[in-house]
Amino acid sequence: MRRWMRGVASLLVVGLLALGLFLHGSELARGERPVSIHPPGVLGVVFNMGVAPKALPAERPSPVSFSFSMKVRVDDESAPPALREVVLRLDRGVVFSTDGLPICRRSSLVGLDMRAIERVCGDAIVGSGGSEFVYTGPPIGPVAGTAGGLLVLNGGVQGGATKLYAVDTSSPTNSAVVTMPIEVKRVARQGVRLTLEVPESAGSRGALTDLSIYFAEAAGVLRARCQDGDLGVRVEDRFADGTYFAGAMSRKCVVKPARRTSLAKQPVR
Repeated sequence: MRRWMRGVASLLVVGLLALGLFLHGSELARGERPVSIHPPGVLGVVFNMGVAPKALPAERPSPVSFSFSMKVRVDDESAPPALREVVLRLDRGVVFSTDGLPICRRSSLVGLDMRAIERVCGDAIVGSGGSEFVYTGPPIGPVAGTAGGLLVLNGGVQGGATKLYAVDTSSPTNSAVVTMPIEVKRVARQGVRLTLEVPESAGSRGALTDLSIYFAEAAGVLRARCQDGDLGVRVEDRFADGTYFAGAMSRKCVVKPARRTSLAKQPVR
């Protein structure tokens, strides 16, 4: 009984951590105007972004909090297609690094439920977020599915790219845990590219319709500088049926005054 209680308490701590970070991350984008992409047809997406603080150095990047969210919209009662890939192309003034942070390999996650993941990889958490899957199977059509938090784990650097794993926390059983790999890579003359893949195995949970990711300033994985008064991001969504959406948004930033170094008074001779 005591072992079971410890397991429940451990899972509760992880859930509260994900929820707390997610709610704090959602505050970043509050008051910001989201971008809606809705070409002719019934399918569209809405996404938003937040960055804090707004005052940033002009030269040396400093730690920032970053939040991103997106929703898949369907105007009629049809089932949304399965989302397969989300790409964020961040501003050239943004730097992403998990150097020196604990690592959790993907092989360590195989067959584990959320209690075990927290026990094995809890110190590798670098971000959080939220997700919602809508079941689309017959015969009842699309209905509300499962919503939960995400824990983003550091997978280390492989092949010149940082590997992260967004683990859905909505189910305590290993049969329902969804792990979405994220690759973060610096692209020459462009900036940081973050690519999240939704595995086909996630189809048993339904179609991913809501996604949010948050990196806290305290985590130190994202740093930014203000070069031209804006921090931009380009978003690309790819669906299983071949549908492709792309859009862009920016957030204002201001150059933080450089600190003045005072010269020590020299003794009078």
